[in-house]
Amino acid sequence: MGKYIIGPNMGKDGLFAGNKFPRDIITICQQLGYRPVYVHEGYSRKRPWEYLVDYVHVQSLEKGSDVIFIDQVSSRKSRAMVYSVLNKKHCNIIPLLEDVDPIR
Repeated sequence: MGKYIIGPNMGKDGLFAGNKFPRDIITICQQLGYRPVYVHEGYSRKRPWEYLVDYVHVQSLEKGSDVIFIDQVSSRKSRAMVYSVLNKKHCNIIPLLEDVDPIR
């Protein structure tokens, strides 16, 4: 049983504060022994293979793992895929949310 953190792959040279949260959380979780698994924030019709790449990455997680999911990916398709795979693998999912507009 493994420990994973799923989130967007944010570069260190981000120009806005929106990418600081995922970067910091992934760094902290890595220090706690979680392995990062990156998913795209959205999918382009010009790059349809990105969804398949993300599916393969998430599918590679061990069954019954503890998974922290930074649920800020903008694509509903990505979110649905991640939760579907994790549920089928009976993973313990801890969703992390940031800036939920209705709660602000």
